[in-house]
Amino acid sequence: MKNETFNPDGPPKGTVCIRLTFEHPEEKKPESADKIKISIQEASRNKYYETGSVKPWPDGDNSESFFKPSDCKIEGDVLTIILIPDIIRTCRKDLYTVKIKDEASNFEQSVKLIFDPQKGLKRPPGLSGPVGSAPPESAIEKAEPVQEPIPERAEPTPIPAPPVTEDTEISGSSKKKILIWVLAVIAGLALILGLAWTGYKMWSWASSKFGGLLPPISELDKTGDLAKSTDSTDSADSPDSAESKIFPQPADSLEPKEPTVPLKPKTPLAEARELIKEKAAPEEMESALNRLDQTPGAEDAVFLLAKVLAGFKPQYRMRYAAFMDPTDERPTGSIKKDFLAAYAEYLTAQKNGVPEAGPALERLRAWVESQSDSGDPNLARFRKLYGGD
Repeated sequence: MKNETFNPDGPPKGTVCIRLTFEHPEEKKPESADKIKISIQEASRNKYYETGSVKPWPDGDNSESFFKPSDCKIEGDVLTIILIPDIIRTCRKDLYTVKIKDEASNFEQSVKLIFDPQKGLKRPPGLSGPVGSAPPESAIEKAEPVQEPIPERAEPTPIPAPPVTEDTEISGSSKKKILIWVLAVIAGLALILGLAWTGYKMWSWASSKFGGLLPPISELDKTGDLAKSTDSTDSADSPDSAESKIFPQPADSLEPKEPTVPLKPKTPLAEARELIKEKAAPEEMESALNRLDQTPGAEDAVFLLAKVLAGFKPQYRMRYAAFMDPTDERPTGSIKKDFLAAYAEYLTAQKNGVPEAGPALERLRAWVESQSDSGDPNLARFRKLYGGD
């Protein structure tokens, strides 16, 4: 919606026109100019004008009142409201809100105007928002801000330096002595650790090279190896021999021993999941299925392997369907019976040429017919999918 406020050139002088143009078809607009009323409100005193009067309400009574404008007309999408000087001649220099209302069409719109006795009633300059938005700060007189005096900053009081005494000098020299002692201790520890590390490395090298300190030459044979004694009590391999007591054991004896606690074996279900995850060959999964099928408690693992192998070999679809077949009495682990799924798997196996699928289908259909009085809702679905009474 676009609004305009202007003073026409014709008499009487001081007449103000408010023109509202409805630019969009979906905008709400009044139905008849005869039922349009307006109200005028001063912004500074927040007071409304009396009904049909040219002055504000007296103190104690300030209710909003609507009255007909001097003239009003609707031409197409343009609404024109005329205010003659008799209505606005008592207005002070102030901001006013003219509210336009039509109760018949529930239309209501506000226009903010500024009245100046020398320039008449007009829109505030620089108002660019929609109709009824607040005027800019330049439309209302501003009070000059009072500048407060800046207090003078007090000069900081200097803090006197502590006097240098004989005790202070003694304290500084003591600190230097303590620092020298600490550095000396650290250097001594570093030297001791370095010597210890060097000795350990030399001992390790000698142990790995010669099996400890070199034995006397008299105990060496021609090849340079220790001469083996025929007496078992004097053997170097004996834990009570003189050599074992004097010389250290070879480095091989210092290696860590294998853990004696056996590793926990994999469960059948974990083994099946690992084969499927690693995408093992069908032959490897088939071997595992045949082995686990004879293991009590491995039903869930057999179910997973049979489901995967059914895509490679049709005969394993029969084993997969047997887990859901209510006529099959073998243990099923955590797998629940589902005759609809079992019947569908048997049909797929029959289409792939598995001869055992035909008798399984006849057996399962006979079971379904025997359950006609059980009230199972899946029976009706079975008859709809596969027929039968």
